[in-house]
Amino acid sequence: MTFLVIVAGLALGFRLSPVEPSEQATIAAVLKILFLVIGLWILDRVIFVFLESSHWLGQATNNTRQLLQFFLRLLLPSIGLLIALDTLGVSITPLLASLGVGSIAIALALQDTLGNLFSGIYVLADKPIRLGDFIQIEDKHEGRVLQIGWRSTHILTTANNVLVIPNTQIASSRLINYNLYDQEVTVTIPVGVAYDSDLEQVEKITLEVARETLKASTAGSQLFESVVRFTRFGE
Repeated sequence: MTFLVIVAGLALGFRLSPVEPSEQATIAAVLKILFLVIGLWILDRVIFVFLESSHWLGQATNNTRQLLQFFLRLLLPSIGLLIALDTLGVSITPLLASLGVGSIAIALALQDTLGNLFSGIYVLADKPIRLGDFIQIEDKHEGRVLQIGWRSTHILTTANNVLVIPNTQIASSRLINYNLYDQEVTVTIPVGVAYDSDLEQVEKITLEVARETLKASTAGSQLFESVVRFTRFGE
């Protein structure tokens, strides 16, 4: 704010003081560039504080935060440089054309990397998964989310192994999040019995065992009522 007040005072003094016409354009251009530099610096600070305190980035790794800050701090000076050149009367059309062609080439070369980066941003913003959630992906892999990075997500499987999955696969795959909204889940246990069994006796014994097991389990919900369903005939 101090620098902004100083530059605003210089601009006001320039307007109120007699200046040679030949110097007016130069002084006006310098003042515009100073305002531009201060504005970009304030914007950079605001974005930096937002990234540090943002709730949707609360589960992002330090590498992800640093990468986003790097891209933004590379983008803002580039925009400021283009505006400054345009203020000084330098034609930026050829430069923009060159940057456009170069950006396309870079995007094609880094297609997979950029895809993982934007998918990681989507996962952090939309929050289909969170740190600590137990998830299942495409009925193949399941485990607990350990880390959501800018390129991949780390999942601790039930076999105590770490599965590293690219973020594009997380964003495009069908997944089950067992911890989203409600941590309680229903466990279905298939049981086979002989054809000559008394089904009423089978149901009675099964419910007794299920209730005893649920009651003895520290993780079980005591409000849940177990049920038995006969679904099909076996071989």
